[in-house]
Amino acid sequence: MKTAAEIGAAYGPFDAMSVGVCVVRDGRFVYVNEALVTMSGYPREGVLGEPATLLVSAESAAELASRHARRKRGEPVPTTYETMLRTTEGERRVELTVIPSGTEWVVLVRDVSARARRRSVLQRLAELGASLPSLRTEGEVLRRMFSSVEELGLGCAWLSPDRLGVRLGQTFVPPGMVPTEAAALSGRWVRDVVGQWPPC
Repeated sequence: MKTAAEIGAAYGPFDAMSVGVCVVRDGRFVYVNEALVTMSGYPREGVLGEPATLLVSAESAAELASRHARRKRGEPVPTTYETMLRTTEGERRVELTVIPSGTEWVVLVRDVSARARRRSVLQRLAELGASLPSLRTEGEVLRRMFSSVEELGLGCAWLSPDRLGVRLGQTFVPPGMVPTEAAALSGRWVRDVVGQWPPC
């Protein structure tokens, strides 16, 4: 068992890393860096010595145990994979990279919740695009487009050619896109404004 001084000497370089780092020995945390403390919301003293499954959901814990058992049997197991981190504010999708180090395991923890959200948005946009050909009129297409994009929390604008310019018909600005003091600018707006430029 390493002393606190030995742990500090061995894992001190991890303290300054921006990604979460923990070290697991015999299935328990022996080190967590400040980035992981911040990501999880749990104090370091509440994590050290606890089972490594403390910070993952029950479903994720079962998957991690299965991966670890396969790894110990010498079976090929991906060293990097996604799972759900249990935090004080709910679950968050993270990417784990597991690195063996003697009798210990060094685990890098990266927050990929934004990447997961982007993936979900792209999937829903693809589904939206696939549904449009079944609609019969331009009005139905526009209503479906605007309602679906608003549900996704994306900003959008309807632009159409108008002689030498372009007509701005309808816009939607999510509240999160504007400062708090300009909240009145968010929401759905019917503009019907034509912008014109002189010919080249």
